[in-house]
Amino acid sequence: AVYYKNDAFYEEKEWRLVLSVNDRETTIKSFSELNTPKMSFSNVEYTVIRQQLISHVELRMDALKDFILEIVVGPKCRSSIDEIRLVLYTYGFLESISDEKIRIARSKASYR
Repeated sequence: AVYYKNDAFYEEKEWRLVLSVNDRETTIKSFSELNTPKMSFSNVEYTVIRQQLISHVELRMDALKDFILEIVVGPKCRSSIDEIRLVLYTYGFLESISDEKIRIARSKASYR
């Protein structure tokens, strides 16, 4: 995805983790072998998006809670900053809803 992104997104320093699977059955059963105390994979979960079944695995990285300093919200995101702050509080990234240790801002970049 990095080759197709608008240069305006460079400042966001976004990282994406992609898990490529050749042998789905073996890989699905072996995710738990990759777990550590600070990083763990969920079971395979499924979501329907635009009438298509999508499988995904959540990666829980509790160790990153102290490293996230800022979240830049993309131009197509319909969630409010208050909603994002509530999610961060719910999952333990913020101590309270008014906690501002993680800066949340809307991107100035256009979608394309």
